[in-house]
Amino acid sequence: YDFVGSINEGTGYDNDCCGFSGLTISDYKSENPGYKARKGLDKMADLSVYTYYPDTIFMMIGTNDILVGNKPDKMNLQIKELIDQLLIYAKNTKKIYIASIPYVDVNSLNQHENISQETVNTQIDSYNQHINEYVNKCFNEGYQIYFIDINSCLSIKELADGIHPTPDGYQRIGEYIFDFIFTEK
Repeated sequence: YDFVGSINEGTGYDNDCCGFSGLTISDYKSENPGYKARKGLDKMADLSVYTYYPDTIFMMIGTNDILVGNKPDKMNLQIKELIDQLLIYAKNTKKIYIASIPYVDVNSLNQHENISQETVNTQIDSYNQHINEYVNKCFNEGYQIYFIDINSCLSIKELADGIHPTPDGYQRIGEYIFDFIFTEK
């Protein structure tokens, strides 16, 4: 395997990737002064695909949208548009894997002082369900796109800062993805 991308970091045997930190699905600018503006992955996806011609794409995005207070209905529309964009730009890509996002611990987030863990979990569940349904729709239309439910394999206790996985959490995610890819239907 040869990973590709403009970033080279990590501890694996091949650290090339397009794992951009801090992005939201689409550009995000909040009217709330407590939230900073975020750059969207949708503005970069086509460039990454055309530059590196990956034969497989793995994408997990949406956590930062939850963190800045983006609403699930808006996120659902944005992820649908981003997936559609990938299906157009990545015509030569053999498989696309779209992952759910894990729960985050609201106690570790300054942005969510007035929101309950249950509310955030409900938003994440709604978003993940939408991704799963849309990916399955695209798969049934003949696209080689798959949903990987990362949230089902990771607990909040495996998040180092309430957001990012611990080394053991990353290991669990990697094993889950590996098992999924090599046992898929």
